[in-house]
Amino acid sequence: MVDRGTVVDVDNELEAFDVQSIKFLVKNFIHHVQLKKCLSLLDVFTALEVVKHITENNWKEFLSECLFMIGKRNIIHILGLNSSEIEERIQRKEGFLIPFRTALYNIAEDLDSTEIEKLKQEAINMVPNIIPALRKVTSMYDFLDILEKRLLISHHSSDIFLVMLERINRSDLGIFIRDFSGKSLSFI
Repeated sequence: MVDRGTVVDVDNELEAFDVQSIKFLVKNFIHHVQLKKCLSLLDVFTALEVVKHITENNWKEFLSECLFMIGKRNIIHILGLNSSEIEERIQRKEGFLIPFRTALYNIAEDLDSTEIEKLKQEAINMVPNIIPALRKVTSMYDFLDILEKRLLISHHSSDIFLVMLERINRSDLGIFIRDFSGKSLSFI
């Protein structure tokens, strides 16, 4: 069982956006309807426990990996863990989070609001009937969710998203998802 007191202690060190970032990182593990209801870190970890994605034996490591990813390495000590050990585990590709999800997270963190607006415009230019969905976009996470729901990006193929990044002069971010692209990018 997750130590709820410790999770609350960690939650008290986080901002609302940090919790949103963690929700984005774990969205493959929790049904989107349930995840939407999660307002705190404790809610997220309770949901992860319900779906049996975390256990009494691994929840601290899972949470520490999330904290490491969102740049909150300074509070990993609350869990009694060492951030350098977490970093080594991630580098050995022995982490808990899905690599494609962390790749999208890294891209989202590197884009500013102007670039997100440019991506939305590229989506309008490239994807039929996407305008109504884009009206609800308030963050890069929302934008990526729309692309995922429409199967325009996935761990199997992210070619369209790579083209969008190229068109807004951010092909440098393609390094994060090139492993998830199809065989040919000759149309870029």
